[in-house]
Amino acid sequence: MVLENTTKDAAIEQNNISAAAPEQQASSPAKSKNQEKNEAKRKAKMEKFLAKKAAQKARETKGTKGAKPKSKKATPKPEFVNTTPEGEKKDMTQAMTDSYDPIAVESAWYSWWEAQDFFKPIESTKKFVVAAPPPNIT
Repeated sequence: MVLENTTKDAAIEQNNISAAAPEQQASSPAKSKNQEKNEAKRKAKMEKFLAKKAAQKARETKGTKGAKPKSKKATPKPEFVNTTPEGEKKDMTQAMTDSYDPIAVESAWYSWWEAQDFFKPIESTKKFVVAAPPPNIT
């Protein structure tokens, strides 16, 4: 809507400029060569712009008659069924999915990690210290 209004305004302005040009030439002093070149460039640019907008509008009206909306059909993800027994290592012989699915990837690993005691602390007589810098006080 706004683009059409600006195109119409530009066309009206172009007509006003071309209609007022002979009157202005009679009352105003002669223009320099650079001013004439710039004005000619501006008029050519405006004509090219209006032609482009008219062609675009023609394509839009032509394309809306038989155009079908393009839509991507999302393929439904197959429901994952965990066949690995509790505490056993995950079966890696199954085919991998195209994208990352955390439920399918991590379903059996957590129970296997717990069975292997990966989350239990290691008892040691040595001291373990994490050196942390002091807070940034400015």
